[in-house]
Amino acid sequence: MTQTVSERARRGRPRSFEDEDVLRLTTHLLIEEGLTAVTLPRIAKDLGVSPQAIAQRFESKAGLIASYRLWFNRIVAEDIATIVREAASPLAALCELLVMPMNARMSASHWDDPNIGWILLNVELRRAPQVPPESGEDPQHFMDIVIDLIRRAQAEGTMRAGDPVATAELLIAVVAGGALQWTLQPEGDMRSRLIRYRDVVLAPYLIPDDASA
Repeated sequence: MTQTVSERARRGRPRSFEDEDVLRLTTHLLIEEGLTAVTLPRIAKDLGVSPQAIAQRFESKAGLIASYRLWFNRIVAEDIATIVREAASPLAALCELLVMPMNARMSASHWDDPNIGWILLNVELRRAPQVPPESGEDPQHFMDIVIDLIRRAQAEGTMRAGDPVATAELLIAVVAGGALQWTLQPEGDMRSRLIRYRDVVLAPYLIPDDASA
């Protein structure tokens, strides 16, 4: 079973720490306890270092959250780019991006709970209004990528012609709503539910001969 940063730290006081340790622990605290648990003294205690050592890196809670959002969004951007680059087709990339909150590489590499994603974290992060807006996620960037993939899939003949903007808005709304519904009724895993919703809504847009993509 994967150990959290705080669990590893409790085995002994580390002589040094990396920013990555702080940011991964911030993820754990956001998931398990919420934004109010993310404080410099709490981070220092769980890592086994002095509060001054954390303050030297991040200055304040607002500075920590701003750094965290930039780090988290970079991870998301890197995973988006990887999915688009490695997918067999625009339609395959679209299908994976729509369930990306449960992308296996993200959950395995960057946090311990496989049933957490952007939506739950951003709900917590939006409670920090003092954080500069530029550190937040740009939802239009993700929308633009989805629109581009739909256009490419239409050009390749795997999706029916139609308004790519309206189609993107509908698909994103459905999976976002599905993720929210899962947080209220967490039966099974989130990814399976998002795949089910995605496939139902996407089906009318697919050209049958290529629907297996």
